[in-house]
Amino acid sequence: MQSNPIGKLRGGRRYYTRLKNSAATFSVDLRPSQWYDLWHKHFDRHGYTRRSHRARHQHLRALFTAFRRTLQQAFDSARPVQVFVSIAPESEAEQDALYVHTPNPNGTPFPHPFEGVHWNASPPPFLRTFIEGEPWEIGSVQYEGSTWWVVRARSQDAV
Repeated sequence: MQSNPIGKLRGGRRYYTRLKNSAATFSVDLRPSQWYDLWHKHFDRHGYTRRSHRARHQHLRALFTAFRRTLQQAFDSARPVQVFVSIAPESEAEQDALYVHTPNPNGTPFPHPFEGVHWNASPPPFLRTFIEGEPWEIGSVQYEGSTWWVVRARSQDAV
């Protein structure tokens, strides 16, 4: 599917239905034999989130649906797992991602230290819809002059 930044997205209804269904059925393999080294999933692989606020909202809705599902899976697994969301500035919205991290053989620190993240940040307006009333913690970090946001379960670093 080609991205047309100016015109209407052809097949948009089908695309957003598939996006919604993908998020509603999203899961990760948390068997003891599996590990994740800051593995992440971008729900916008085509840059559609840059088209409009509505497009970004649809992708964020999918991202947070998958986040909720993955947090529940992590809780149910009783394994040490970190699940968090990284939200990019508007100019790089297609970089919004869901992360899963476990102890791993690569030597990547677990739990992930979130260096430079300032927790208990006030969420920007476009995120409030997704996090209000949730037991999550939001943090902000400055990177190359832009603000990035991190959302994780408030109760602990690792679920």
